[in-house]
Amino acid sequence: MVALLRTLGYDAIGVESNRLARSATASEAEQFNLLNEFTELPFDDHVFDAVVEQRCVGCRSKKLESD
Repeated sequence: MVALLRTLGYDAIGVESNRLARSATASEAEQFNLLNEFTELPFDDHVFDAVVEQRCVGCRSKKLESD
């Protein structure tokens, strides 16, 4: 998705927390698809106009104790 958005003229950055998933990144987009944990992103607050989540397979649902 990062490669496609960049070809359309967007300054797209991807973040992937899984090495295997990141290895599938198109070579022209590798420098724009970071390997990093989602909980510790290397960006300042309020620097993105939009965030697109495509498939958060590893996200875990946490049941709230108050429910």
